[in-house]
Amino acid sequence: MPNWKAGFEPRDVNVRLIVLAGLGILGVGVLIQAVLASAFLFLSHARALHGQNIGVPPSEFREGRHPRARLTEYRRKMRRELSTFGWADRKNGKVRIPIDQAMEKFAHDQ
Repeated sequence: MPNWKAGFEPRDVNVRLIVLAGLGILGVGVLIQAVLASAFLFLSHARALHGQNIGVPPSEFREGRHPRARLTEYRRKMRRELSTFGWADRKNGKVRIPIDQAMEKFAHDQ
């Protein structure tokens, strides 16, 4: 019967290799961060040099047209289209009638 000693096989664990691999991964991470930071700085300076405004909001915000105002305007336009007569497709001779009258006509025809 073999004489088994409790413990581990020292040849299986290479602590030096594990530490070097960890340092290598850490070094690559730092290198990637440095490359990204320098690219960001280069591109932001290049845009500034070419006269592009950085940090200027889109035109609808500069003009004071905020999303809530645009939504209100859109809803007003849709209500007006749903409650008035007009052309849906003038070229093909299709008209639009108020939604209330359309529902009454549809219910009457059924």
